[in-house]
Amino acid sequence: MANTKLDKVQPSVKNTRRVIVLGIFYVLGFLLFISAFGLQIVEQQFLQTQGNNRVIRTVEIPAVRGIIMDRNEESLAVSTEVHSVWADPYVLLDYSEYFPDLARALQMDESHLNELIRKREQSRFVWLKRQLPPHETNTLAKLNLPGIYIETEYKRFYPDAEMTAQLLGFTNSEDVGIEGIELTFDDHLKGKMGRKQVIRDTKNRVIEQLRVVEPAVAGNDLELTIDRRIQLAAYQALKSAIIEHQAKSGAVMVVDAWTGEVLALVSQPSGNPNNLQHRIPELMKNRAISDTYEPGSTIKPFVVALGLESRKWKPDTVVETGYQFKVNGNSIKDVSKSNSMNLITVLVKSSNIGVAKIALSLPPDILWSLYKNLGIGTRTSLGIKGEQSGRLGSVKPWQRNAFEHATKSFGYGISVNTAQLTQMFSVFANDGVLQPLRIVKKSPKDSQQTAQRIFSKGVNETMVYMLERVITDNPTTKAKVANYRVAGKSGTARKIENGRYSSSKHRAFYAGFGPVSNPRYVVVVMIDEPSKGQYYGGAVAGPVFSSIMGDTLRILNIKPDGLTELPKLQLISN
Repeated sequence: MANTKLDKVQPSVKNTRRVIVLGIFYVLGFLLFISAFGLQIVEQQFLQTQGNNRVIRTVEIPAVRGIIMDRNEESLAVSTEVHSVWADPYVLLDYSEYFPDLARALQMDESHLNELIRKREQSRFVWLKRQLPPHETNTLAKLNLPGIYIETEYKRFYPDAEMTAQLLGFTNSEDVGIEGIELTFDDHLKGKMGRKQVIRDTKNRVIEQLRVVEPAVAGNDLELTIDRRIQLAAYQALKSAIIEHQAKSGAVMVVDAWTGEVLALVSQPSGNPNNLQHRIPELMKNRAISDTYEPGSTIKPFVVALGLESRKWKPDTVVETGYQFKVNGNSIKDVSKSNSMNLITVLVKSSNIGVAKIALSLPPDILWSLYKNLGIGTRTSLGIKGEQSGRLGSVKPWQRNAFEHATKSFGYGISVNTAQLTQMFSVFANDGVLQPLRIVKKSPKDSQQTAQRIFSKGVNETMVYMLERVITDNPTTKAKVANYRVAGKSGTARKIENGRYSSSKHRAFYAGFGPVSNPRYVVVVMIDEPSKGQYYGGAVAGPVFSSIMGDTLRILNIKPDGLTELPKLQLISN
């Protein structure tokens, strides 16, 4: 009887256990389903985003900088692809046994590499080497070390190096313009970085390129007015003169007076911007726009022209000169001891007394206004950053003191830079009209300056004739150009040192234009502190002018207008 009851209870217990177990499984299954539904349906987007954030990264795509070219589309500055190597010290220190291999691949000292990484062990970024040629990172790429990354960048390269150094300037390691044209037109030249998505593994290495989010946009090219051939000729002539006369520095500018286009702009001393050690102010300084000085006798033609414009003076008007001329108790002296001379001779002999008397015959504000219109005291329209404006000052001291007025007529008490002096002389080569200077063919920065007539056509023609006589009437001049008629004026100015004019330090100048039969091209030379041989402008800067002007006219295929008459040949017939 007892066994019968036990037999009935056992199946009941078994059923209960089965129900409980199945219930638990059903509940677990239901909970699993709910969880899966939540993960797969409800939270799918959130979880995918979180997962992608741990493996998908958006990285920048570098943009290539625009090319700088000369007027004939010869490259003056280009960007080449390079590789830069950086490390994640936090990851890399776990693989320190590979440091010897890493040092060899980077051609670095192992101890230096080890120190560099350990100093930044809490950091996630440190540059190891910048701007390497792509082939120099091949061995490194094969190591495939976690924590080592190779980024593609662009490095600026200057094919002509020293020849265009100060004009172009240079860019830094981030490809940003620092000096010269590179800085002035940085916004135009630089491109726009792009973005792309990549997948990185748990060691932060890129294992797959996903998509380009935003493509990189290359920078705009820039075509300069510079003629590379003339730039080279100017560079060679100036450098030779600096060495020959052991001068401190110098600058040369060549301009097309009809258009205002700068064909050459050179400074010395110069460095190679491709070499980081040369990127120092002394070698990279653009002295044609940054150095200002008293123009000395190169200003005299403008005073003579002003006298002609007043109609009080003519080329054959005789000026009483002598050896000394006193103004307000101060003496003005001439090197040439002539009792009198006409205006042509005033220019030929560079008479301080002669031009002072012309200036003093006119109201001070007339000469001051002329200088102002010529651009003295105002930056040129070149727009290159770093240009100094020179100094004209107020007219009031000229009005109060006749001696102040007189000294301005022979180039003392005012200052210009080489670009300003070149722009001034372009007036004589452009029919009396001042054409604003430009150095970019189609400039993204429009100049506000416009052409301005300075002298009448008749006066300008007379000045061209007289400035040619300055050369032809001087048998010892070194400014002549074989087979071409040229015109010009030398200048020599004592430098100011400790507030006083030095008796041993000078600047030598020569400014002129050609060909005289159809004036167009202007060359201005400035040489600072020639210390070997002579220091006069005609002797030091004159030969440089001759060399550069001759090369410029020949390069541009200008027909010679100064050929001597050939002997007549008689045909011999049988």
